[in-house]
Amino acid sequence: MKKITLFVMFVVIGLVTNTTVMAQAKGTKPATAKKEEDKGKIVRDEEVKDDANPVTFDTSSVPNDELTGAIRELLAETRALNMFSVTAKRMIDMQRKNPNTNLPDVFYDRFLADMENGESFRWMANELIKAYRKRFTVEDIQALTVFFKSPAGKKLTTSTPEITQETMAAGEKIGAYVAVKIYTQLQREGKIN
Repeated sequence: MKKITLFVMFVVIGLVTNTTVMAQAKGTKPATAKKEEDKGKIVRDEEVKDDANPVTFDTSSVPNDELTGAIRELLAETRALNMFSVTAKRMIDMQRKNPNTNLPDVFYDRFLADMENGESFRWMANELIKAYRKRFTVEDIQALTVFFKSPAGKKLTTSTPEITQETMAAGEKIGAYVAVKIYTQLQREGKIN
């Protein structure tokens, strides 16, 4: 269970860097929870038996208004929702290659399918829309959409996945270096055996 929890934490951290996943439901019923407690803030699923570590996030829908429509147009133009899938695939590939992970391939296949087309995709899309709604007006979103429809905006959109992959690969190397450096320092200081 610990390895699954760490894997899920790793994927979620990568996918929701700029979104809020802590519950802010205002008494709304979670869309797919089979059992609900605490006014929709804790999503409980009969198949998930981990009462010691309940998962908390908002499953409410976004308003169907002009701002949401403009945000959806911007997200389509920028292919922002595709980045969830790209990031999930990259992280899953890393986990599959990890010799310390003993999860079967079917786990990763199901996880990725849900991140691409399942409930979690819808929840992540809604979280992204909510994050944009907190920060931008309809006019802001429309101006951004005009930019992303321009040649420079299209170039940025098509270049972003490659830039993301390059920087993630560099980040992995830098992170590994820093981890080894600090671990070695702590060993020398006698704080780690």
